[in-house]
Amino acid sequence: EPLPEAVRALVDAGAAPGELQAAVAVLEEVLERFRTEGDVAAEGRALLALAELRCARWEAEEALEAAEALRSLGGPAEALRPEALRISASVHLFREAPAEAAELAGLLLTDARLRGDRGSEADAWLALAGAHCLDEGSDAAPGDALEAAQKARELYSGLGNRRGEALACNAVARAWLSKKVPGEALKAATEALECWRTLGQTKGAVAALELIVQARSMQQDPMAGIRIANEELARVRQSGSKRGQLELLEMIAHTHGILREPASAIYYLRQALDLYWALEDAAGQGWTLHSIAQMQRMLGEMEAATESARQALAAFQSCGQKQGAEQAAETLSKILGDRGMPERAPKRPEALQSLRGLVRAINAKDAAGVRAREADLEQLRHLVSDDEVANALRPALQSEEALAFVESIGWDLGRAKHPMANQLDGTFIKQYDHTMFYMHTILTGMNFGPQFRSVHPFRRGPKNPQEEFDAEAFTAMSASQLADPQEEWQEKLMYRPGIMDSGLQVGSILGFP
Repeated sequence: EPLPEAVRALVDAGAAPGELQAAVAVLEEVLERFRTEGDVAAEGRALLALAELRCARWEAEEALEAAEALRSLGGPAEALRPEALRISASVHLFREAPAEAAELAGLLLTDARLRGDRGSEADAWLALAGAHCLDEGSDAAPGDALEAAQKARELYSGLGNRRGEALACNAVARAWLSKKVPGEALKAATEALECWRTLGQTKGAVAALELIVQARSMQQDPMAGIRIANEELARVRQSGSKRGQLELLEMIAHTHGILREPASAIYYLRQALDLYWALEDAAGQGWTLHSIAQMQRMLGEMEAATESARQALAAFQSCGQKQGAEQAAETLSKILGDRGMPERAPKRPEALQSLRGLVRAINAKDAAGVRAREADLEQLRHLVSDDEVANALRPALQSEEALAFVESIGWDLGRAKHPMANQLDGTFIKQYDHTMFYMHTILTGMNFGPQFRSVHPFRRGPKNPQEEFDAEAFTAMSASQLADPQEEWQEKLMYRPGIMDSGLQVGSILGFP
């Protein structure tokens, strides 16, 4: 078969990541041979196939590079220029860059009309529909998207291109969802699903099912969409396609996760994990275990989540999947941080390094460095304790010069007089900064956990208190806001203990200066 068509068949069949990687290696070897032989037409076909394959692997930069090389070939490869424009537009849609995608789709549309190429014109309208759906800044975008998608569907249908017609039906459904018309979206997505079933392409069917679930959710009945997805899963199981089953299991699990039904999500993810074991697909095992860990964390099953995250990290490392390993390490670190075991987290050294870098930036009066290290530390905050932060920052903030510097770049140390600290009718009201209040409690030996830092304290007292401080002349007040409960048992309480704890905490400001 011609290379581009062979690659599309491989992708549509749901080839494993390892198979796609092997295909990339083969294509690069073939491409180099065609270049050496000076066969420009064959080189163009190989570049197109490589660009298609890179798109399927979500390798945006590499796909764009191959498409740009194809556009610049000219000569016998000039006929493939529309395909290069189509792929480049698709990549920009994946990168959520609607302006760039629309510009390339416009070039493709102009070129297609000049040549009378209705297939390329349909491709252009499909890309424009995607760009308009992404362009949320325009009020007319949903209408433009619908019009473009309907034109694409009409053209594909006239050409007998069922795959293109199914893609366009998906785009029509997406546009109707943007317009908040779930009934029409459901109709278009159902039509798309029938097309994908006829073609025997599960990947496309999954995209249509996702739209069906979204439409049903908008109608306040997401389970109806999930039932349809389960019916499709049963059909694909009868066909024996493991990859098809995986696509559907992962989609159903993801939907349950969005609906905050982690136990149901885990049920489907474990079925997917069994299939990945059967296929000996380590990367697939890693991503599935990573998702299971996230769902277990949502359920509060922290020990099980820790083990799943460890297994995910090991699976990614075994197959050299760097992106997956990084995400698994981050998730494992968060779970261990939640469990009060930050010292065992893979990201712990990185967190301590960021904290040391913050201190160095303060000492050097480097505003950009402080902001950069703050941003790093914000992502890893669960891996350093308040005591460690206080102990690291205390020496750096000893001088008035250092305090003035950090205040100049936006740090609020609670030293400025608050606008509410006014004097009215002989009453003095003072507000204590939330962060500095808890910094003070840390420095005096009382370290409250994140779930119990709810106090935003005020103190009211006489305008001119006695020389000897009289606590009874003052009143402590607080506007308290409890954090969202992180564990299931807290959800079941009629009265959260944090409320009582905040009352005890706020009383301590009666002894503040």
